[in-house]
Amino acid sequence: MKIQLIFLSFVFVSFSSFSQSKLSLEKDYWSGIAIHQNGKKISISEAKKIINNPDITKKLSVAQTNRTVGEIVSYPCAFAFGYTIGQSFGKNERVKPNWTVGGIGAVGMILGLILEAKGNKQIKESVDTYNASISKSTTYIKPEFSFSSSGNNVGIAIRF
Repeated sequence: MKIQLIFLSFVFVSFSSFSQSKLSLEKDYWSGIAIHQNGKKISISEAKKIINNPDITKKLSVAQTNRTVGEIVSYPCAFAFGYTIGQSFGKNERVKPNWTVGGIGAVGMILGLILEAKGNKQIKESVDTYNASISKSTTYIKPEFSFSSSGNNVGIAIRF
């Protein structure tokens, strides 16, 4: 019974000290940066479930919105700009490029890229804030184990 109690207390101490692991950012080909936890890529929605701080969760939501709006704006505008440039390189005299559409596409592409970059920056700030809050709140307990014997008894002592 005593051994089981000692084992259970050791397991609970282990879980409490390692329950919150840090988040990291790694470069991703499609999304620019991606959030990882324990080497596994997680989505922003999963990161919001992990983080218990409402301020950080709100900032992640704003960052996700900025990235999504930036993508929605920049990709079609980049296509319009590229299509106009492609028409200007063409040798067909009857097809004239519409530089109004190309200019609007260039401006939209730049604005979309700025929004995406702002969203990526907010994600980085949120992850850094979360990691800083974890390192402050997590206390690493280093238990000391010792074996003792006296007379007919043998025991294990755990000191915190």
